[in-house]
Amino acid sequence: MYSFIEISDSKLRNALYELAGKQQPIQEASLFYVVLGDLYRLDQLVQKAGSLCQIGSHSGAMIAACDASLAAQNLVLAAETLGYGTLYVGNVGDQCDAVAALLRLPRRVIPLYGIAIGIPAENPPLRPRIDNEIVFHRNRYRAATERQLGQAIAHMSQQLEEEGYYRKYTARSNYTWRDHLVQKFGGKWLKAVEKQREQFIKAALTETR
Repeated sequence: MYSFIEISDSKLRNALYELAGKQQPIQEASLFYVVLGDLYRLDQLVQKAGSLCQIGSHSGAMIAACDASLAAQNLVLAAETLGYGTLYVGNVGDQCDAVAALLRLPRRVIPLYGIAIGIPAENPPLRPRIDNEIVFHRNRYRAATERQLGQAIAHMSQQLEEEGYYRKYTARSNYTWRDHLVQKFGGKWLKAVEKQREQFIKAALTETR
């Protein structure tokens, strides 16, 4: 339940660049793909087989997003195995309506994110991760303690500060991973994006063809 659109037309690249918050890899990468959750083709196949597709909007969106992400990760792994650099561009999915109109997507096709592939201009260190102790569980889910949560925030903030990650990629000084958590997932930006996506998915997936 997925499709990929390779964006090679410079006008489309420029339009996506503007829609997605001016992410430079959209313009500069050798290859750029938009990853789609695709229930439209599933509708066509089921109809061709002699029935009507009955998958609901919630389960359809979830399964399509999972399928597309598995395929996208395989694409990324294959490209990096060949020595190329890759970047997921999530901002592409933040503007569902506009991207769908730009790419003339039929109903029941959801733009999820973009993937840029090219020759890397740098060799950055591996990104830090929160401790496996609060990521992997055995037999039962084990909620992280206050101490573990505090250590995770301190670790990520320190590692990214030492690398100069936010200064380099966002031109922000005195900005930490703690700030990022609060601004991205605790603020108005996320609420606006979620509302837009919810409205788009509801409109796109509830009408069968």
